Amino acid sequence: MMKSLSDEKTVHGLVKQLKWRFLIWSLLVLVFSIISMGLWVGKEKQHIAETYFKSVRNMVIIGDLRGAMHTLEHAVGRDFTSVSYITPPLGERFRLNAQVSSRFSFLPLTVIRLDLFDKSSPDSVAQALEFSYRRFYFVPLFIAFWGIVCVVFYLLTRAFERQLIRHYRSFLDREVLRQMGEISRQVAHDIRSPLSALKIATSNLEGLNPERRDLINLATSRIIKMADDLLDAKSVLPGGRSSEEEFNSGQGHTPVNLVHAVENVLKLKRLEYRDKENIHIASKVESGPVFVDVEPDKLSNLLSNIINNSIESINSESVVEINVQLTIDPRHATILVIDNGPGIPSEILKRIGSERILGKPRIFGGGGSGIGLLDAYRMVRAWGGQIAHKNRENGGTLVQIMLPLWKGECP
Repeated sequence: MMKSLSDEKTVHGLVKQLKWRFLIWSLLVLVFSIISMGLWVGKEKQHIAETYFKSVRNMVIIGDLRGAMHTLEHAVGRDFTSVSYITPPLGERFRLNAQVSSRFSFLPLTVIRLDLFDKSSPDSVAQALEFSYRRFYFVPLFIAFWGIVCVVFYLLTRAFERQLIRHYRSFLDREVLRQMGEISRQVAHDIRSPLSALKIATSNLEGLNPERRDLINLATSRIIKMADDLLDAKSVLPGGRSSEEEFNSGQGHTPVNLVHAVENVLKLKRLEYRDKENIHIASKVESGPVFVDVEPDKLSNLLSNIINNSIESINSESVVEINVQLTIDPRHATILVIDNGPGIPSEILKRIGSERILGKPRIFGGGGSGIGLLDAYRMVRAWGGQIAHKNRENGGTLVQIMLPLWKGECP
């Protein structure tokens, strides 16, 4: 669990570094682009101004001032913000302002001054053309474009980060399953023989209450069946064919008496917690057989684990109230497991059934792998049913398991 959190923090840290590096480099590129563009615009405007200057100068020399002004009018608004014609002897200024001069008015003006005559000529006094323009008119557009790129990059990196964490968690899940599969098969191999001997020994005990003997036989049979399942590499190793896949393929479908299965689990749980005076397991089960299309052993394990989770979520010194209900409608059988525990935090509740909750919190007794919950959801869905965890308004948790009724002939 700690390694998982540490690795996820590392991923967050790397993505954060990537964001900052992109921001810094993109800002440097923006500054370089603005400087380069400013130099290019200045050079281009200088060339355009000199072109207008040559035309106007020739017109001034021959005295065609009207033609000169007409030429300058073309320059205004298209290439320059304003053009001023300064004439002697008092330096009178004739200015032509562009209609778009208010655009980006907060940006500074750049002025190109070109003398109409050589400075040695007496006519050159104050005779000049001044072309004004905003060299950095493109800066707001560049900044807006840079901002859009940064926002898009931020959104893409967030999506990439989430996808990377999902892939990491998926890899971690497969690795956990692989290691657990190896350990489980070894444990199952070691306990199977003692359990078989225990089953034979208890069946021959004299003076043992028949009901107790049946419960012991039922418990040992369940453990032996679980050991057999663990020894089957297909059911525990990633990539193997699971029992859910075999179930969906239609192999081995038989009707299961849900009432009988639920009552057996309740008998075992009451026997398990009979010495705990603060634990009360109540039930309300429909009378008569109710048949569903499920895997009986896995259903028993599922219900047993849900009851265990409810008990473990409550303080050991508090009174534990577990209520198991079984109701029937024309199409479904519904199992409800209700407890008086603290409920499930919302951040955990929304993840149940969609991902493994490694290092289960206090609500599940702590220290678990979270694998049982995810597999439980997958298993019930494979049976064509639905399962959900909910918080009750007055406190506690409600687990609802809805299973489709058997559609064939019932025994």
